[in-house]
Amino acid sequence: MQDNKGEKMPLYVGKDGKLYFNFAQGLKVQMHGSDYDKSENYVYEIVGCHYIGTTEYYDVETDGIRLPQPNSANRVKYLVSRYGVKTLASGKRLELPLTVAEVKAYFAYIEHKREQAISEAGKLTEYVALKIAANQLVSQIGYAQAFGKTTEADALEEQRAELERRAAAELHAHGIDPDEIAEPKRCSKCAGRGFVYNHICACAVPLTQTIKDFNAKQRLHFANVLRG
Repeated sequence: MQDNKGEKMPLYVGKDGKLYFNFAQGLKVQMHGSDYDKSENYVYEIVGCHYIGTTEYYDVETDGIRLPQPNSANRVKYLVSRYGVKTLASGKRLELPLTVAEVKAYFAYIEHKREQAISEAGKLTEYVALKIAANQLVSQIGYAQAFGKTTEADALEEQRAELERRAAAELHAHGIDPDEIAEPKRCSKCAGRGFVYNHICACAVPLTQTIKDFNAKQRLHFANVLRG
C-alpha cells in the first residue's frame, strides 16, 4: 500500500457529481489474520457509515462481533489492502451527508451572483434614476404619516410602488432578476454564510438538497472542463 503520509482519503465523487463514502455499507471481506500467520481467516464487514467533522468513520464487525471503536477511511483502506483475501459482498455505497465545504461553496456563489447583479444594475441609467426617485419618496411618505396625512401618504406610496415596478421591469429587460439584488434576510446566527465556527448553520439545513445539487453540477462541470 502506498503511504498517504497521514493525509485523509479524498472524498469519493460519483458519476452524478455527488459525494459518497469511500467504502460501501455492507462491504464484506475475507481477511487473513496477520503478516505471519495467514491461516487464521476472519470476515471483516462494514455495518455503518458516519461522517463526523471532515472524517469518514465506519462501524465494523469481525466475524459478526462489533469492534468497540469505529475505523477511519484510512484504517479501512489499510486493513483491506494489506490483509484482504477476497471480497464476499460489495455492499452499497452511501451518499455523504451535507458537508460544511458544500455549504460554504453554495453561499459564496449566491453572494457572488448578487454582487454581480448589483454591479450590472448600477450601470443601467434608467434603473438607477427610478430607484433614486423611489427612495426619495420614502421620507416624504414617513413625513405624511407622522402628521396624519393618510390620503397623501397613500398616494405617495402608490407612486413609490409604481417606480419600483418600473425599476424591476428595467432589470428584467436587461436580463437581471430583481430577486438577485434584493437584500436577503440574513440569519442572525451565521449572517447569511450558512455556517458557524465550521459547523453547518440550522438555516442551511432546509436547503440541503439544493446545496447538494448545486455542488454536484459544479463538480461535473469542472470534470468536463478538465477532460477538455
